Amino acid sequence: MFAGAGWWLDHRRGGGVLWTTVGAGLGLLYIAYETWKVVREVNAEDARKRTRGANAPRKHGPP
Repeated sequence: MFAGAGWWLDHRRGGGVLWTTVGAGLGLLYIAYETWKVVREVNAEDARKRTRGANAPRKHGPP
């Protein structure tokens, strides 16, 4: 989407690739930010599972 907007700007302003490059860079930054949010949520969920597992009652006898 960002690269497409940059391409559109480049063509309206007479050519070149400046805005297409800027748009592609913004798109990559956005993808990295969204990926970071997902990884952070997955890590938080793993931490919650580990905490719950440590507080769970222990079974007696062989496993």
